[in-house]
Amino acid sequence: MLPYQRRKNNWFAKILYYKASVKELKKYIESFEDKESLLPEILEITGTKVSDEKLKNQIDETLINKINEALKNQVNEILKDPLDEINNLIKLIKNKELE
Repeated sequence: MLPYQRRKNNWFAKILYYKASVKELKKYIESFEDKESLLPEILEITGTKVSDEKLKNQIDETLINKINEALKNQVNEILKDPLDEINNLIKLIKNKELE
């Protein structure tokens, strides 16, 4: 091409469209080591990266919830006895003040 022809932007498409089968695209994407460098639209079409992220997020959420519940239970058990003793002492003090 001549230089004046290369400067005409309206001659060239900004987006190129390709036809590809989803199965072939999945095989091609699975061969990639660094899937994060691909466009998110491509990953969304094939469903490879999105499902991995969703599973990781679900696992993380369930683990966090279970850990939080276990910690709450442990804290409640540990604080139960001292709180009962403090409540008993308060009752005794109130009883002595009333007498």
